Amino acid sequence: VVILDNSPSSGAVVDGRVVLDRLRVLAHSSIARTTTADRVWLMLSDGVLRGGTREALLATIDSTRGGWQRLDLVQAVQRAARLVEAQPLPAREVHVLSDLQRTAVAAGRASVARGVRVLVIAPGRATGAANRGIATVGVSEGAAVITLSGSAAAGSEVPPVPVTIRIGGGRRGEVTARGLGTGGALSIALPLQSLTAGWWVGEAQLE
Repeated sequence: VVILDNSPSSGAVVDGRVVLDRLRVLAHSSIARTTTADRVWLMLSDGVLRGGTREALLATIDSTRGGWQRLDLVQAVQRAARLVEAQPLPAREVHVLSDLQRTAVAAGRASVARGVRVLVIAPGRATGAANRGIATVGVSEGAAVITLSGSAAAGSEVPPVPVTIRIGGGRRGEVTARGLGTGGALSIALPLQSLTAGWWVGEAQLE
């Protein structure tokens, strides 16, 4: 089983190159060395075990993009190890290709049967990227009040991040407002003159 961790942190850029690009090369190398006598599966951050021919799995790797789901590597390794342990083949391996984000391995230790080899390959030095997200969104007195959450990279402060509010769309048009968040609560004034009375649906988005 090849575990290709395409969770959101794989979209970080390190030394001018996207981390996922490096992971795809490693995953491609693992599967390209298999033969028709091997049984091979691929797991992405959605946790689905994909079987198939070598050519089909290589095509899946080539088309893989950064996902929105976070992969629990401990559970993923345990599932993959159980699968390969049950196969009537002399060599049983799990290849883990990940940036090894701390939260992905926070659930403890993976239980792996004897005879199953787990190979973990990281793409080089740690990205040190900050974790950031939108915790809450509310509207008060003509402004969208947004609370950001997350943590800074080691030894640094959380840099400012652009936040965009989009309201409406469709036939009535779309209203857009922007602000710059540096952590904590952010208030973005909404152009109320563009909004008629009634219910509106909108979204807040980090760059």
